[in-house]
Amino acid sequence: MADVTVLTTVGEEVIVEALAGLASGVQIKFIDWGEGATTAAKAATEIETPAARAARATGVITHDTASIYQVVGTLTATEDQTSDTIKNAGVFNDVTAGTLVIYSSFTGIPLAIGDSIQFTFTLEIQ
Repeated sequence: MADVTVLTTVGEEVIVEALAGLASGVQIKFIDWGEGATTAAKAATEIETPAARAARATGVITHDTASIYQVVGTLTATEDQTSDTIKNAGVFNDVTAGTLVIYSSFTGIPLAIGDSIQFTFTLEIQ
């Protein structure tokens, strides 16, 4: 499977609203991961087969230029995840629910207890 990252259709709307000031207080920085093998698609509204975790990672937002939005965050495997293989991840606008804004699928990464994956999502809006 090819590595694929897309900005979801709903994600585009959230970004437009945020840029227009219509969604004040929205922070698109909460990272989650999943085990599903389906290629990321613009119509997605959730990551596929969310993997167990203590909580979504709260990413750090950077703005290197006016057109680049980047979120970096790390998720760590718990003892419940020793047989999981992470194949997708996404960025949400809420720590527990919210809207999937950026979605990525990739070659599986198997987890052992204590393993961490640092995700970097970079979005350039042109």
